[in-house]
Amino acid sequence: MAMFNQTLILQEEANYEKLTLAPEHNAMMEGIAKIVGPHIEISHIALKGFIWKSLKDMQVEHNVTTKEVAGMNPENRLKYTLIAFKNLEGYLHRLLRNKSDEGTITEAIDKGIEYYKQIFMNR
Repeated sequence: MAMFNQTLILQEEANYEKLTLAPEHNAMMEGIAKIVGPHIEISHIALKGFIWKSLKDMQVEHNVTTKEVAGMNPENRLKYTLIAFKNLEGYLHRLLRNKSDEGTITEAIDKGIEYYKQIFMNR
């Protein structure tokens, strides 16, 4: 049985495929999706869509753009990135068919955070 509600996954895939992203945004989402994706049963495209939504939500909630975040010092970049990861975790938890899979999602998100810290935080 699939971990997530497949109807919502298909909808997110369709939404994501309509986007045109800057190369730096695509690279960040691609990297995070490659780390998080193998640990959960979700399509790569849908996962990138939820990553994008999570970033967008962080921007709206905190009135800051990803460009502004990219120009911040590492500590502040991490602060906003952690908010986006928490948003992603929330999206994925809400899509679960079985709440007992929440630990798997949290573990995958933690791996994504570690990837971000290693690759993007100190640039």
